[in-house]
Amino acid sequence: MASDSVETDWVSLRPSKTSLFLTLALPLAAALVLFLLDLSQAVRLGLLCVLLLVTVVDVYQVLQKHRGAVIAFRVRRIVADTAPAVVAGAAQLRRGDDLLIDLRQRPAAGQTIGIETTAQVLPQTYVSVYFTSVAYRQDADPAWRRYLPRILAVWPDAVDAEAYRQVRVLLRHGG
Repeated sequence: MASDSVETDWVSLRPSKTSLFLTLALPLAAALVLFLLDLSQAVRLGLLCVLLLVTVVDVYQVLQKHRGAVIAFRVRRIVADTAPAVVAGAAQLRRGDDLLIDLRQRPAAGQTIGIETTAQVLPQTYVSVYFTSVAYRQDADPAWRRYLPRILAVWPDAVDAEAYRQVRVLLRHGG
């Protein structure tokens, strides 16, 4: 760790059991509600098929099996003399603008090395004891990502307890 910056070590992400439970329980509850509604059999069957398809895709993503899944990350503070270059055009820094997140993604099939990217942590980041969502934007993101940023969901059961605490402190207080 450099003396002029604050950063966490690389934090490995495991599939979260809490996220998996919610991913499976909520569609099951929605399916039960479908049977309580007065719908024709064809509409009910169509909605159940869509719900099943969305659930399968969501479980695949929760288990981090897809190419590009974030398997590790690290949060770091922008060093003061490089802040204007990273936050181009911003007159002043807002909460979150002085933090970067380095992401290590799952390699594609047939490759051994995953992609590492750096992104800017946005002020919409939510930090709590039970759940943390890191909103971030990469330099190459299209303009509409300003309104719908990328989100990295971090559950306490998906990372080491001490690493989760350090990430929460750095995100909440900026170092």
